[in-house]
Amino acid sequence: MEFHTIIFNFDFYILNLNYTSMSIKTSKSLLKRIKITGSGKVMKRPPHQNHFNSKDSGNMTRRKRGYISVSTELARKAKFLIPYIDITL
Repeated sequence: MEFHTIIFNFDFYILNLNYTSMSIKTSKSLLKRIKITGSGKVMKRPPHQNHFNSKDSGNMTRRKRGYISVSTELARKAKFLIPYIDITL
């Protein structure tokens, strides 16, 4: 009966102690809801503009257009959840 010796490559199993820490994940759900300008301001869509807009007055309809800047508190939270984008507070 023959016995075959199995040689393992132990270099593969040795842990590398000089590894870098894992990267922080970006919150994709927040990234889809806000827009970040070139200067680093965080902008969002005004509330209540998805549906049931026909009953609104013309002034309200025009007020809902475009983007509005967010508060400092929300910008601080966005800076934590989107770590790799430069956001000014």
